[in-house]
Amino acid sequence: MRFFPTDYRVAAAWPWLAGGLLIFLLLGFNRCNQVLPPIPQGETVTLTLSTWGGAQELATLRHQLVRFEEEHLRIRVHVSHIPESYLTKLHLLAVSNLLPDVMLMNSWQVPPFASHGLLEPIKLPTKEARTFFPTALKSLQVNGQLMAIPRDVSTLVVLVNTDVLRRFGVPYPSRHWTLEEMGRLNQKILQAQPKTPLSEKVYPLSFYREPPLYWLPWVWGNSGQLWDNHGCFNLHTPKATKALADYMRLTAQGHAPLRKDSARTTMTQLFLQQRLAFLVTGRWTVPLLREQARFNWGVWPLPAGQAGSTTGVDATGYVIAKVSQHQREARELVDFLTSERVLYAQATSGLLVAARSSVAKKTLANEPAFYRVVRKSIATGQPTPSHAQWPEVEAALAQALEPYWDTEATPEQLSTALQPLAQRFCHNTHGGFSS
Repeated sequence: MRFFPTDYRVAAAWPWLAGGLLIFLLLGFNRCNQVLPPIPQGETVTLTLSTWGGAQELATLRHQLVRFEEEHLRIRVHVSHIPESYLTKLHLLAVSNLLPDVMLMNSWQVPPFASHGLLEPIKLPTKEARTFFPTALKSLQVNGQLMAIPRDVSTLVVLVNTDVLRRFGVPYPSRHWTLEEMGRLNQKILQAQPKTPLSEKVYPLSFYREPPLYWLPWVWGNSGQLWDNHGCFNLHTPKATKALADYMRLTAQGHAPLRKDSARTTMTQLFLQQRLAFLVTGRWTVPLLREQARFNWGVWPLPAGQAGSTTGVDATGYVIAKVSQHQREARELVDFLTSERVLYAQATSGLLVAARSSVAKKTLANEPAFYRVVRKSIATGQPTPSHAQWPEVEAALAQALEPYWDTEATPEQLSTALQPLAQRFCHNTHGGFSS
């Protein structure tokens, strides 16, 4: 569940993208993504690799690509770094068959491209596949076909400000805590500061309205599902709406910040300011906390609901464009970028958990508590339940739920609001993922 470009709503209507392509091309992006004609034997092949990420991540990638070119003298790699609106720009390139040869994508992004026949399926030998976390591979499958080789895997955890708990005399959560236990601890934190001004109040829990990956664990913990076994939208059903109503009620009950009280501050910033006791987040937050946190903190799994502790497992990997005229060379690049040595170099930054289980264990050797929580979360979690129409689904979800955030909405109200999505999104396939 690593952060990634979340501009899916603009991708809901492919036809208008052709009009936007002209603007995009005028900006010059097409120059770094030209599909070259077949290269005669002995001549140099130039591959285009698209990626997002910050300066540190990009520097590590470029360093590894120098090694790749030294080992593959016929192949040059041009990096197309797209830090913003990543998915939108790839959609624009797809309109005119200008997709990069190799692209970094996560399990939310793969199904829309795969469903339009834009990606080349990837075959991975059984022995090689066993070196990856199984849920990482499954989350990058579409209709049973692997569409990307995983680079990293991510899942949600709870970071706990243990200093805040000690200050308020609140016990630490148990290692197998439940949503009920979290509710009791939340109440104790509120009771410990009855006269604290709102501007100084410590909220028990972080809160996110989007993307859905943050609140779906509440749904799964109550045996609800986003999709049923036939690929039909299922969030309007009783178990799912009850869980969603319980999650929405957190802000109305003061357990999490209202939108108006945190509009200009991220949840991570509130945590760093020691105004949050529990931060639901992922591995990507850890380097920032190590650098800026001036308090003690620990890592816990997500609390369990009636159905147990179930979080989504999201993977990011490298895909190969079907329009690439250098399929063999593109596969060589993907194999290199997902090799043990390269994943080790990328994972040591602390920003991600390597998708190969052996590399994850090595790079987290000095963080046994974090590794135990992540390993268990990956083992008990479920692959991110994406959909071939995910951009449209996410936009429709946001619109349907918008009036009910920060309220004590009833399950019946939410069911009525979500019913149109059940009628709209029902297909025989939803990307081949378990939901």
